[in-house]
Amino acid sequence: PFNAKAMSLFPEKINGRYAAVLTVNTDIPPSKIAVAYFDREEQMWSPAYWRDWYGALNQNTIHLQRSPKDHVEAGAPPIKTKDGWLFIYSYIHNYLSPPAVFGIEGVLLDLNDPRKIIARTEKPLMVPQETYEKYGQVPNIVFPTGALVKAGILSIYYGAADNTCAVATCKLNTLLENMLETRIKHVKLERFPGNPVLKPNPNLSWQARAVFNPAVLYEDGRVHLAY
Repeated sequence: PFNAKAMSLFPEKINGRYAAVLTVNTDIPPSKIAVAYFDREEQMWSPAYWRDWYGALNQNTIHLQRSPKDHVEAGAPPIKTKDGWLFIYSYIHNYLSPPAVFGIEGVLLDLNDPRKIIARTEKPLMVPQETYEKYGQVPNIVFPTGALVKAGILSIYYGAADNTCAVATCKLNTLLENMLETRIKHVKLERFPGNPVLKPNPNLSWQARAVFNPAVLYEDGRVHLAY
């Protein structure tokens, strides 16, 4: 009951439930890649289930866009690894402000909650380079559709320029190591116990009612607060 595309099932249940990943608002950007859980197979084709799920879209989303001008689309079904679910997907840089660059990227998702990102590629694994990727029915496109691991080799199957089916390979462990080196670091923030650091001053007419919109510059051991 909403605009969506390219749903893939996870290859096994997660916490006892079926799980899928899909693109939402594919043709009505900004798109989102999100996770859906099903207690029963019948829910997969239930309009009522999907209306409820779409109402909570933000809490189901894997937040992948680096810029609001970019576009994402689900690609290959996730692959289970010891470090997490490896999900190969389409990342389109500058989709809303051409020239767009169609790339293929990877993200490592938490095994128990694939909405959580453990690590991801910092730049595309692939962009159109070969002649058959640059020229075709729709030029300058590489788009992932499948992936499998055999004997430690990751094979990514992809469409090229909407004209050719192709496959690219790499060592799975090498990719995972590179991704984990740049994993997202969780930082714990603490509220300053001495807040507020600045408040209205009734003795100044221009500052008597409120202070807001702060910006801070640190230079030569001093903090400069503009507000």
